[in-house]
Amino acid sequence: MFTVKVAFTREKDPDFVSKRIMDFLDTDYSHCFFINDGFIYHATGDGVNRCHLDVYLEDHVIVHERMLPLPLMTEDSFKAYMRGADAKEYGHLQYAGFIAPWAQKLVRNGNAKQICSELIAEIARDYGNLKLPKEQDFMSPKDVLILLSDKTNLD
Repeated sequence: MFTVKVAFTREKDPDFVSKRIMDFLDTDYSHCFFINDGFIYHATGDGVNRCHLDVYLEDHVIVHERMLPLPLMTEDSFKAYMRGADAKEYGHLQYAGFIAPWAQKLVRNGNAKQICSELIAEIARDYGNLKLPKEQDFMSPKDVLILLSDKTNLD
């Protein structure tokens, strides 16, 4: 069975947006992504993309790591999935759904646009058979860490 690492990070010198995410979520991290074969796969302001882990860690710190078993995916199909999602547009407005639940109807977009935690939640649900506690559009990095820390989900 293929298992992928999920990391939760913060910038070494957090910018305004990262600080607000950490403040709102009450976490010491603001971003999450997959690590596989020396690369990270994530959704950023540039959309879904990958980059070398060592380059990313020049200005970021890994705060938490979790393993995500993916019984319905191989390493090759994971990489193919990420190539297919490459450059998918970032869902900037989805953060409004964290802050104001009444706004969720306005910013819901399925997987047309994605944020970092939504990308991981989608893979966890579709290929790891995990039950999400809320719609993938509104899964925060904190929700993902909780999901992947719940041993009953991963057994």
